[in-house]
Amino acid sequence: MTNLKSAYLNPVIDCDLGVVRWMVFLTIFTALAIALPYICHQFGIAGMVLLPMHFAVILAAIVMGLKGGIVVALVSPVLSYSLSGMPPAASLLPMTIELAVYAIVVNLSARRFKMPLVLSLIIAMIVGRLVSILFVSLILHNTPLGIQLHHLFVVGIPGIVIQLILLPPVASKALSFLNS
Repeated sequence: MTNLKSAYLNPVIDCDLGVVRWMVFLTIFTALAIALPYICHQFGIAGMVLLPMHFAVILAAIVMGLKGGIVVALVSPVLSYSLSGMPPAASLLPMTIELAVYAIVVNLSARRFKMPLVLSLIIAMIVGRLVSILFVSLILHNTPLGIQLHHLFVVGIPGIVIQLILLPPVASKALSFLNS
């Protein structure tokens, strides 16, 4: 009862602005991961081509660290599916796992092992796709391997190239803004 009374009598709470800034960026990256695929679909571009959700998740992992990247990776596909029906239900779990692997691998390789960001991105993209293929092939058994390889490595080439070109400078700008 005292806590409840205290809430009404003393509603001012000391808040770490770093935490608030982190939560704001987390919300922005999650919204970006939901909005970018929606925008692509409005122009008739399949998400598999430009990989817009991947862009936002990897950017979150670079800028916000491992926790932020994983949160955006786990929350974004589910929220996007709830709001727009995309990604398709059959792709939801493999894609969520793939995105989480991207967040983990890009963060570990760039931050812990101090690899150049472009190399970290390439490694994360390969490992994430391989984990997705293994998950779908060994656990779900619902898509032939050839189709998976085509979708993950061929159809997404434009998105991969865009990520390799844009993510390093965008992440640099976002990091400098976040740290200012």
